[in-house]
Amino acid sequence: MRRLTASKPLFHSVIVTIGLLLLVAAIYVNNLVQARYHSALITQTQQQLSQYHNRLVTNLQNHIQIVRGLPGLFVVNPDLTQADYEIAMAHLINSQNQLRNIAAAPDMVIRYMYPVEDNEEAIGLDYRKVPEQFAAAERSRTSGDLVLAGPLTLRQGGNGLITRIPVFLNSNDRASFWGIISAVIDSDAFFHASGLIEGEMPVELAIRGKDGLGEAGEMVWGNSELFNSPQLTMRLDLPDGYWQLVARPLGGWEFNRYIIWQTRIWVFGIALLGFILLTAFIRFMFSASLANLKFRNLIESSPFPYLLINRNKQFSFINASFTEIYGYQSADLQVLKDWWGKAEIDLGFQRQIEQWCEGLIDPSELPEHSIEITIHCQGGQVRHALLSCAALQDTFSDELLLVVYDITQSKQQQETLELMAHYDMLTKLPNRVLFADRFIQAVAHSKRTETWLGVCFLDLDDFKPINDNHGHNIGDQVLVQVAQRLKDNVRDEDTLSRLGGDEFAILFRDLESHIQCERMLTRIHEALAEPYYIDGLKLQLSASSGVAIYPLDDADLDTLLRHADQAMYQAKLVGRNTFRLFNPQQNQQAIEKHAIQGELRQAIAKDQLTLFYQPEINMRTGDVIGVEALIRWQHPEKGLVLPLDFLPAINGTDTEIAVGNWVIQHAVSQLAALHDAGHNLVVSINISATHLQAPGFTHSLEQALAGYPSLPAHLLQLEILETSALGDVRTISQILHVCREKIGVQVALDDFGTGYSSLTHLRHLAANLVKVDQTFVRNMLDDASDFNIIDGVIGLARAFNRQVIAEGVETTEHGKLLLLLNCELAQGYGIARPMPADNLVPWLSAYQPNKAWLDMADKSYTSAERALAVWSLLIDRWHLQLQKCVGDYDQLENLSMLDVDKCHCGIYLMQIQQQQVLTTENLQQFIVLYQQMHTAGKALYKAIEREAVDVKVYSARLTEATEKLQKSIKELS
Repeated sequence: MRRLTASKPLFHSVIVTIGLLLLVAAIYVNNLVQARYHSALITQTQQQLSQYHNRLVTNLQNHIQIVRGLPGLFVVNPDLTQADYEIAMAHLINSQNQLRNIAAAPDMVIRYMYPVEDNEEAIGLDYRKVPEQFAAAERSRTSGDLVLAGPLTLRQGGNGLITRIPVFLNSNDRASFWGIISAVIDSDAFFHASGLIEGEMPVELAIRGKDGLGEAGEMVWGNSELFNSPQLTMRLDLPDGYWQLVARPLGGWEFNRYIIWQTRIWVFGIALLGFILLTAFIRFMFSASLANLKFRNLIESSPFPYLLINRNKQFSFINASFTEIYGYQSADLQVLKDWWGKAEIDLGFQRQIEQWCEGLIDPSELPEHSIEITIHCQGGQVRHALLSCAALQDTFSDELLLVVYDITQSKQQQETLELMAHYDMLTKLPNRVLFADRFIQAVAHSKRTETWLGVCFLDLDDFKPINDNHGHNIGDQVLVQVAQRLKDNVRDEDTLSRLGGDEFAILFRDLESHIQCERMLTRIHEALAEPYYIDGLKLQLSASSGVAIYPLDDADLDTLLRHADQAMYQAKLVGRNTFRLFNPQQNQQAIEKHAIQGELRQAIAKDQLTLFYQPEINMRTGDVIGVEALIRWQHPEKGLVLPLDFLPAINGTDTEIAVGNWVIQHAVSQLAALHDAGHNLVVSINISATHLQAPGFTHSLEQALAGYPSLPAHLLQLEILETSALGDVRTISQILHVCREKIGVQVALDDFGTGYSSLTHLRHLAANLVKVDQTFVRNMLDDASDFNIIDGVIGLARAFNRQVIAEGVETTEHGKLLLLLNCELAQGYGIARPMPADNLVPWLSAYQPNKAWLDMADKSYTSAERALAVWSLLIDRWHLQLQKCVGDYDQLENLSMLDVDKCHCGIYLMQIQQQQVLTTENLQQFIVLYQQMHTAGKALYKAIEREAVDVKVYSARLTEATEKLQKSIKELS
């Protein structure tokens, strides 16, 4: 810049020239005025060219800052999905920039695009097949840096500048080329935002250097004729080249109106010379002052902050934009020392500025490049900027111009990208990348201090129902609270990470023992199990975790996490809300399970699976009411494999769903065959919780039944393990409701009584039938607790109007006792063992009902008679178990049966007493006889224990006492 002001030497020169010849005076005045005005015109044009140059640089720098941060997304996650890509790009394309779209092209083919709308044609574009674009893309790849191409005509319409930057992935300490990221800048909007608006600019301006080729490049903007005789040009550096700018005043450089003055001098003569010179001088002074005022107004109104410093290290000017952005006025910044105290600036840059003020260096030695600085604003805010300087030296001024380009927004966007690259955006915990870096540091520390390092894999239990029932917003808030509780319960030296979903990882440093690790895990699990209060909801949650210890498990991070994951799976299997430490045996079990899953998939393909059927009967009528389909694996090497040997290995996997679908297809097919043969039986199939909640379950069930239109759907029954419903009763209830009401199949609750909330299941689950777990049925004659459970389950099911079937009926006595407890339906070895499908029809033909059950069903019992009949069965069972000891001392497994009050018979006798179904006289009679029987039984056991020779005598006494009690019971009944 040059400041235009009055010049005393010029004034004296004009006075001295008075008297000279008209021609000499006229030529002198004419040349002087034109030279001065032309100089001012050049200065103004130079200023305006610099302003447009600065605007272009600032706008371009903002876009380049954004693009340079983009490779970090794919370096962190090369397998980034389009959905994740759109989320990241949505933060970058906004009204603050002129970006039209950002595309990512793995291996030079566009696969990612944002926004997709109006850019569909660009997806799939192969740069190698488009020569006009491949050159720039290849130049970016080979140079390894950002390349700016264009302007180009876009396929989507309009023109654009295209920035391309390569992405290299580090693998095994080597960088491999991944692809190109291209950001399209709307060139028309870009130039418009930079102030280049034709018809509204104070100068004519043109730019050439397409694709960064400078003088050799084609036109970028403006009229190419300006380059035919350029007087003012300026270079605008690009990442891989430059643009050349040229400017001239509106109307050109020629001003013919000043020739008039020369003509008038010749016309009016020597007499008017003084007046002409005085008028010319006044006009010159006005023009210079006006130019100076315009210069000041231009800087004052500029959107870019400017500072002027003189040789005395004083600020001679601060424009309004600087004051508006940073809050400082001339009174706040008077000398350089004030500026150094309010901004963080490189000391070398400071020293060069002060040396210029002191005249120790030339303008050419000033810093050529801008530097990044941090400014502490008047209001306490911290902003970031690029600072550059330029010396303004001419006849009238000697000052230093400081230009401040604010890059706070670009800096914040860069920091956001870095945060996304290393932290989880929801919980603000380190992500897997940062966790891996911390692990490397922790391993080095572990080796140096000879301490252990724990890698923990933690998974939340039953988190999915929270998302399904309350929405993802509540789920996200739960995850944030979980992250905070984890932070509160780990040490400062430990590292937390969210791996994704509801999975977390913890790095425990400086471990000295297993006990120390277990204590920390116990504290964490107790904290996570506390209730969560969100938006008026009280939510209960727990977690399961596994830990691998380094260097006891000397492996890399991925292996340690996999081992910890396997240990966590073991924790879930034992009941959840706990933790397990990894050991090789667990690892071997996991490997075996994986192998079984692979073999099962092959078994399905090779038709090695088969179904066995176990009949279900009505003991009161003797009718066969149905069969349960039980899967078997006809292994080519191991023979017939039972389900307990392979089903646990596929629990919760896709293989379990595939096996379940196979069972449905084959069971329905064989059910249809039975129905066509005239057997109106219900076929029950077991459905796992994973299979039941799998997408499309109800559809696949409908499709299986649709293949047999004549088959009534109600002949198919789904058996759901009661424990399967523990996780999400609401979801499972909805699915079962569709199965019953829409499809028409029946539903049974299997293994009832083994869950934790049977009453809830009976109330909410749409089940036709309740199957009592066989473990209770099998021991009901010997164990009072199991007997009471059976009695309670039958009563509970009847209260909810559900049918009850007992599994595990192995003897006639089991059936009798169940009939006395009002359970008519039964299944078990006492009826028939599971059999192949081919044997089922012959068995049905040969089946004969149990006469003892039919006889008991025909009787009508009072409350007292029913109680005494039950007690009689228990007494016979007690006598039988004790008599077994005569031949084998080890047969007596339950010593409590020798206690008159604690054995099953004694406990039930107390229940009869509480029910008050017998008279006091009869009850006392039974108590005396019962005690006599118990005394004889205890004497027999002691004789067996001491190996007495007269054991048979004691055995006969026991039999006699038992028969006497049974006779008394029969007489009263």
